[in-house]
Amino acid sequence: MKNIDWNVPKAELGSFIESKYEDYGLTTQATSLVVDHIISTYNFIKLLCCANSRNKGSIAVILKNGFQLKGTIRKDYRTTQEEIVDLNYYGRVF
Repeated sequence: MKNIDWNVPKAELGSFIESKYEDYGLTTQATSLVVDHIISTYNFIKLLCCANSRNKGSIAVILKNGFQLKGTIRKDYRTTQEEIVDLNYYGRVF
């Protein structure tokens, strides 16, 4: 959780997983648990996620957790390989 704005209240979520643990549904399940915890504990009314527009795994996790695509920002992030990529922004309102 980052970029917390207590005035709304809202926050941005992020996740990473080691490649050998991908495709087991762990990130999807963990995201669901984290979202439930954040909503019940901190009463956020809005959560945001962003993902490289080509990262199909991250996008799948985000969509499976009820987030909707809000827009794409072109050339918005530099990867560890120094490539500048587009970011999709997703939101979920409670």
